Amino acid sequence: MNMITLLTTLRDAIHDSSATQTWCTSNYTRNHKVLVGTDHQEPPAQGQFPLVLIRMRQKHLGYELETQDHWMEIVPAIYDASSRTGGKTNVVEMNGEQNIETFRKLVESVIVTAVATLTGMRIDEMQIRYSTLGSYPHFDAQMLIKIVSDYYGGGDVFA
Repeated sequence: MNMITLLTTLRDAIHDSSATQTWCTSNYTRNHKVLVGTDHQEPPAQGQFPLVLIRMRQKHLGYELETQDHWMEIVPAIYDASSRTGGKTNVVEMNGEQNIETFRKLVESVIVTAVATLTGMRIDEMQIRYSTLGSYPHFDAQMLIKIVSDYYGGGDVFA
């Protein structure tokens, strides 16, 4: 599969997700923004959150391999400086800590559904790394997703 086609499919599915839009407007009063790549010199401003960043990471292919592997990085991110008491006298919970996981799960569901529509493609692995405490009040969940297609030979794998 062409990486741009895969990127575009995921971008559009995340953008168009009504469940994600509803959650974002309910919790942050605006729809999520989808960014394809980012400028590290000018990171997203507070007004651009919630957002989902999408990047192509790597592709692994070859004639002797059984699969063609496509690694995509998908990063749901929120800006949330609010907190609540945790139901106990000395417990304070940052809302972003729980909200980033809810947002991530919504985005993950969209990705799983979108990949299932691609003939011969499947999610083989997903690694998740959270950035919460060190980047407060920004919370994100970096998902590194390995999407594979079986390769049975016979054809130019590099085409």
